Formats: sequence, structure tokens, C-alpha cells
Amino acid sequence: MSFFEEIEPTTTFESASISKVIPDGIKLLCAVASANWKDADQYNEASIDVTLHVIERGEYKDLLKKDNLKVNHEDYDKATKAKTKLLAYDTMGKGLLFKTAKNRSIEDDDAILNQALAGVELVATFAVWEMEDKKNPGQMNVGNWVRKIEPKPKALQEEDKHIEAQAKNQPNAPVSVSVDDYDDDTPF
Repeated sequence: MSFFEEIEPTTTFESASISKVIPDGIKLLCAVASANWKDADQYNEASIDVTLHVIERGEYKDLLKKDNLKVNHEDYDKATKAKTKLLAYDTMGKGLLFKTAKNRSIEDDDAILNQALAGVELVATFAVWEMEDKKNPGQMNVGNWVRKIEPKPKALQEEDKHIEAQAKNQPNAPVSVSVDDYDDDTPF
């Protein structure tokens, strides 16, 4: 049986989890899945895409949503707002991005962004955007943007600390392997 036996070859794919729209004003517990520089295109300048993974239980669990931070926007106020949001993400983490940026440029460095932001847990408030499809006039595109980010609630942070403390107190099972555990017929 072939691995792809029941699947038709295709050249396109869209994940349903990224296209489902979250209603306006919904707050969800999320974790930063990745953060990457996005090259400039005909519609905007280089920016940072922060991918949020919804980790809260419920109908939106496991959705992936992008937060596009236009940190290089030509409008100074918009660029400042995007940089402030990026710093909020970083501050909810370990502040590594801010510390690194003092000593070297973080522009176009996905490794630094991911090291600083991946795994940061937070609460995101989503909003809905709508715009006409430029390639198909008359059709509307709908999606989400992240209106607000804030720290994970204190109660959940305390729960995480309790779980981590319990894990540290668990004895590790000793692992031992003897030569007798291997079959003599092993060809190497």
C-alpha cells in the first residue's frame, strides 16, 4: 500500500485551520508558534508575521492566525505601534529580542525572532477584517487580525508553576541496558 494511495496529486493546498474566521471581540489563549520576517510585496513593506496557535479548548483550538506587524511602515506612527506590539510579545516572553536588539540588528533574522518569541503564551483578542479581492473584483476576503495581546491570566501562570514544580519532584526512572538485552542474531 502506497503512502499516498488515496490522495490525488495537487499543486495547491489551503489549511482549513488558518482560514476559519474567529468572531469579532473573542479572547483566546494562544501560544506563539513562529515569528518570521515577511519580504516586501506590492501591497506592503517588509514586516514581521507572528503566527499564533490557539491553545484554548473549544471550537477554535488549534487554529493558526497571523499577526502582521508592519514595523517598517512608511507612516512613523503605524511603525511605532507595530514595534510597540512586538515589544509586548517579547516582554511576555523573556525579553530576549529587546536585549539582542541593543547589541545587533534583528532585521531579517528569523532565528532571533523565533528564539525570542516562540512558545510565548498570551491572551489575544481577535477582530475581523473585510476587503475586496483585488484579483477578483466583487468578491470579498474576510479574515482576522489581532486587536489586543495581554499576558496569560495569573491563575494559569500559577497553575503552570505548580505543574513544573511537580515535574521537578518526580524521580527519573533509571535507564540501564545490559549486553544480554540484545539478540545474538543482530547482524552488526
